[in-house]
Amino acid sequence: MHLNGALGGLARKQAGHLMRGQCRKYGMSDDQIRYRRREAAWRQVLPGVYRLPGVPNSFENDLIATNLWLGDRGYFFGGTAAFVLGLDGIAKPRAIEVAIRRGSGAPGIEAHRFAADSHPRTRRVMGLRLPSTELMLLECAATLPVKSVGRAMDDALRRRMTSVARLRAFVADNAARGRGGTRAMRQLIAGRDPDDERVRSLLETRMLRILRRIEGLQFLPDHPIRVAGRRYVIDFFLPAPSIGIECHSRRWHGVESSHGDIRRHRTLAGAGIELLYFDWDDVTFTPDETEQEIRAAVARRLAPPGSLARTALRSGSVRSTG
Repeated sequence: MHLNGALGGLARKQAGHLMRGQCRKYGMSDDQIRYRRREAAWRQVLPGVYRLPGVPNSFENDLIATNLWLGDRGYFFGGTAAFVLGLDGIAKPRAIEVAIRRGSGAPGIEAHRFAADSHPRTRRVMGLRLPSTELMLLECAATLPVKSVGRAMDDALRRRMTSVARLRAFVADNAARGRGGTRAMRQLIAGRDPDDERVRSLLETRMLRILRRIEGLQFLPDHPIRVAGRRYVIDFFLPAPSIGIECHSRRWHGVESSHGDIRRHRTLAGAGIELLYFDWDDVTFTPDETEQEIRAAVARRLAPPGSLARTALRSGSVRSTG
């Protein structure tokens, strides 16, 4: 017996998976389903969920099967949801985690319960039911290492999936309910402000941490500058001495853009802007030296010609807090 058109189309849409209820809806009897399992190598991967012949076992296919099994009873929990979204710092979970309101779990799935009177915000991403970004990060904070959650939070802010203000409000509301993860989330949010939402990469996030160690200066992230009728965006800009910080990585400043970078540098230098360039190694492996180079450049730019004012950073008017 071949799958009819509608059921076959549904199986293709679901990456080679079908549910028992779907089979019954499209006219298959229980005997026919059992026959398929016995003779046609349909595999029951979860209660009432079948994987058709030729469909490989993989984490991605397990997500699809779990999504069918889960239905509207819940959503993918914390680290699993963050992995689906590809957030920095989140490794593939050992087991798929879900949050469910009712019903029993299933082999190979780690189930978390949420209260019957709780109404968590969810959304569909690639057909999978995921929690809101704020809830997902809180669940991660309750179950994963804080460093991993911090990287995931930075990435979520960069991708405009949430904001510092929304995270603060969400954590404050859930702390009053005694929910797990709120303490770790508060610690992570404490070191962040709206500037975190404007950086574009992990490299820029790390540079922002270095710049914040220099008390008395406020570098503006992703700052637009107009010179000779053209608009340029500088990764971090300090207006008073006109210094720009550029974070060079393959993603944003590849080899193919080197000629454009040289012309851009020449134009901005002609407008009196000094650009300092740093790469991943500078920011990651020698952050103290990077900070000192920036401090020295600021002192040099602020100092009148021939004066000793370039020692201002060391005198305390502008100092490091790190």
